[in-house]
Amino acid sequence: MSARKDDLRRRREKLVGQAAAQRDEMSSIAADLQSTFRWADRGFAVGQVLRSHPALAMAAGSLLVRVSRSHWLVRVGQVFTAWELFSIVRKRWTRI
Repeated sequence: MSARKDDLRRRREKLVGQAAAQRDEMSSIAADLQSTFRWADRGFAVGQVLRSHPALAMAAGSLLVRVSRSHWLVRVGQVFTAWELFSIVRKRWTRI
């Protein structure tokens, strides 16, 4: 029976070690995701504010119309498209 207890003790120690390693890995993953979720939470909060204050939403919409007339929005779109093309080329370049 002593050999069985020793075997169980070793297995338990191994499992406790694995659980600690998994816990550490999960905490690092959660820390990485926290910044991403922070941006999503901010976006959701802005949506809630705009939903509860329709006048503010109308002001933001009129500001966007004004911005689109000044071609600023077009330039932002062009920069975004250029960045997408650059990232595609960069990904393919690293595969070679």
